[in-house]
Amino acid sequence: MISIRKACTAGLTSAMLLVLPATALAHGANDDGPMGDRGDRGTGRGYGDVPSRIANKLRSAERAMDRAQDHADDAEPDAAVAALGAVTRHLTSATKSVGRRVAAGDAGGPAAAAALARTQGHVVDGTVGLFDGAPDPIVAADAATLKAALDGRDALVAGILALADHSRYGFALGTIARDAASEAQAIAETLTDDTLTDAAKAALSAAQAQATATAAAAQAGAGTSGPTAGGGGTPGSDHGNDVGDDRGQRDCPPDGQRRQGGDEGGTPEVGPAAPAAA
Repeated sequence: MISIRKACTAGLTSAMLLVLPATALAHGANDDGPMGDRGDRGTGRGYGDVPSRIANKLRSAERAMDRAQDHADDAEPDAAVAALGAVTRHLTSATKSVGRRVAAGDAGGPAAAAALARTQGHVVDGTVGLFDGAPDPIVAADAATLKAALDGRDALVAGILALADHSRYGFALGTIARDAASEAQAIAETLTDDTLTDAAKAALSAAQAQATATAAAAQAGAGTSGPTAGGGGTPGSDHGNDVGDDRGQRDCPPDGQRRQGGDEGGTPEVGPAAPAAA
């Protein structure tokens, strides 16, 4: 005969199994917020209140980065090089589109800038890791893709800081500052621990210097942008101003709303208060 205590325990367990999936869906099925940790390259990537045309380019860039890593792991250098070329192409196109929205003062600019920064960070992470033991053709293509991501991010920072009022971009700047500082440290470890060709070492050394400078510029911009929880619809000021913030916080969308699910097949839903994409 089953005791009352065991029956209650079984009932509670069943209830938790029913509740947890719904909770995970409400939080984007990621532990670290609506856009997920930048180390999570699986499904469920979300782009908040980002115009679908830009979100599609960012998805394409990240998928191509995934393919490049898979082909490199499978010793398929030609396919890896082709995938890296696709990363560069999609990311460059997205960077130009976001840059135009930022310069025009578009209402969707902050969300688009934050999503672009996130993808740029993913690409930098992926390309840095790809140098380890890579043959010359992959190293050359990987170095070009890494440089494109870094240059595009610097262009994004410059475009934001050129605005008369960039207070709505505090979250994007804070994300860039944290990512770039983390990347500089990761590159230092890569240069010490990984098996690298001379060309890979040169590319990584240059990338480390560039990421360090980017972190300083973005942090300065975020630190002088003022509180970001006002009319611009971005998160609180501590989300954009502290390079040491928890990594999970960086992925809240600039409209401050949590993602309601969605996957790589389409732009996820956002709350009703999100401004319409222009």
